[in-house]
Amino acid sequence: MSESNVADTLVRAFNLYKRFETTDDPADLDTAIDLARDCVRGSTPADPAFGNSLSVLASALQTRYERFGHLADVEESIAVGRSAVQAAGNMEAVAEELHNLGLGLQMRFERRNDRRDIDEAVHAAQAATEATAPDDDAYPLYVAMLSVALQTRFDRLGDAADLDAAIIAAENAAQRSPEDSPDRTVILSNFGSMLATRFRHRGDIKDLDRSVEVGRTVVGLAATLPRSAFVAGVWSNLGLRLVLRYEYTGELADLSESVEAARTAVGAVAADDPSRTTFLRNLALVLQIRFEQTRNARDIDGAVESARAVVAGLSPEHPEHGPALASLGLTLLTRYDGTRAANDVAEAVHRLRAAAAIPFGSPSQRTHVMALLSVALRRQYEHSGQAALLDEAVAAARSALQAAPADHPVVGILRYHLGLALADTYRATADTELLDIAIEEFRHASGTASTPTRYRLDAARAWGEWSARLRRWSAATDGYAAAVTLLPTAAWHGSARASRELLLTDWHGSAVDLAACAVAARRHDCAVSLLDSGRGVLWAQLLDIRTDLAAVRARAPQLADRLQMVGQELNRTDPWATTGPS
Repeated sequence: MSESNVADTLVRAFNLYKRFETTDDPADLDTAIDLARDCVRGSTPADPAFGNSLSVLASALQTRYERFGHLADVEESIAVGRSAVQAAGNMEAVAEELHNLGLGLQMRFERRNDRRDIDEAVHAAQAATEATAPDDDAYPLYVAMLSVALQTRFDRLGDAADLDAAIIAAENAAQRSPEDSPDRTVILSNFGSMLATRFRHRGDIKDLDRSVEVGRTVVGLAATLPRSAFVAGVWSNLGLRLVLRYEYTGELADLSESVEAARTAVGAVAADDPSRTTFLRNLALVLQIRFEQTRNARDIDGAVESARAVVAGLSPEHPEHGPALASLGLTLLTRYDGTRAANDVAEAVHRLRAAAAIPFGSPSQRTHVMALLSVALRRQYEHSGQAALLDEAVAAARSALQAAPADHPVVGILRYHLGLALADTYRATADTELLDIAIEEFRHASGTASTPTRYRLDAARAWGEWSARLRRWSAATDGYAAAVTLLPTAAWHGSARASRELLLTDWHGSAVDLAACAVAARRHDCAVSLLDSGRGVLWAQLLDIRTDLAAVRARAPQLADRLQMVGQELNRTDPWATTGPS
């Protein structure tokens, strides 16, 4: 192929590649790739068009990989990209090709999880940045690429230094990005996401505050853009960060703003856009969270409606169809707990049975669905009295427990719920063997150190109460004693004072019950000491003004923030009861 023919063919290839961005016609992209390959084969490294041919080919292959997911395309793009770096005639071209090579390596790393790919991607991005002057128009884009590569490596490998370096690079890119740059919205969006990630790992509220402010700036920039999944994504991200801050501070204004952001995200995409289900799922989540705080029926009704729309928008073959059914079941259960409407619990059971019938993507997914199904079946039994529901609830709870990793925090919760299902069955059948098994499950659950403390407390109390019903006074004493021993952990100083007072109010009679069982068991010394211990916990936690974090915060604010965040995580309820935001 002559030099002029190569040049003309390359122009055709580039034009078809760019036209694909508008037409989304695979034929345009396929032809562009074929023509670019002809240009590479028809030229030599000495020809001016050789490097450009490699560059167009590598970019087009990456685009086709992103569109259709064929690994061979990204493999070829990396090989072509390395050749393009070698063929680049000046530093500006070298930086551009290094940037493109880094993109391809990140794509392959996300597919194959090979550490060498992400290390090389970071190296390529660093080299592209170093080869570019800070006042060059491309500099912010290259620095942003470096920040994304570093965060990707942090996400998979957990080196905190990578996250810090990613945030520094992202902030640098944001500061150097011109106000009118089309890339500025993406650069700022990535910066805000990284700040939120660091907050989750370190608990410094300043990171989260700044992440929210950056998110607000991004949605302001996106206001001029047409409806798209990207615009919906920046609104959805802002909403999720506001929810995160609400969970940390309890500020209802953040929760209300998060709901409006989630609604805006849903409205920013067309009804037939495949990404719409993600934004509907997030809207259902924040509405349910607000309902649990305000008990406003409109919120839980909106959450149910959104969760139903998610299910309707996914084909039965879609990998998220099962989780979406489970989320709808949970939302219906939440509404049932407030309304006691039979149709809600019946639909919840129906949806969760359907989710359980779908092949599970992972053991954790099976655990999640079967645990929710067990709870829903027990709720339906309470409403209908159908004994067969209890047998199914016990079987579902056992299935969830079998699927859970032995050392996972959820194991204690699952044992507690299995005990509840067995105890309900005992009520219906008077089969004391089932109650013996239930009490044993409560005992194991109360002693599972990795389980959230509130569940351990509830399990210990159930151990004591059910043992007392059988007049097994010594066992009842042990159960109540385990509960009282856990009170200082549940009402620890890192929790909000109102939360401590509410928890201790719920447990105000436990020390007396404990003492009564100890007396009945003729463990008199134990009765006196445990009664004093239980009452001492109550008084110490309710009256001791030194239980807040003010003194710690005055000297080490970051430590106080982290302590508060750890406390919230330790006492978080139901790690399997909600599906996390996308």
